[in-house]
Amino acid sequence: EIQRVIARALPRIRYCYERELGADPGLEGKVTSSFTIARSGAVAAATSSHTLSRPAVASCVDRVVRSLAFPQPRGGGQVVVTYPFVFTIAGG
Repeated sequence: EIQRVIARALPRIRYCYERELGADPGLEGKVTSSFTIARSGAVAAATSSHTLSRPAVASCVDRVVRSLAFPQPRGGGQVVVTYPFVFTIAGG
């Protein structure tokens, strides 16, 4: 279920990277997003770590993740997720 929601958001997440790629054509790396899904399915908190030279990509990914709506966790409670996004130059 988590993968399905993230898959729908991938175009917006890719845009975070592509926007910064214009300023740094060699930009590659990973953003690891850690987020908490609340009982309601909303993202209660999202932070990330990254290996990119442009931190704006990670900030943008955080904003996208915070905007996502997931199904309510089974059994109630919260779910903590760590999800990696790897960005590489197409054809590179």
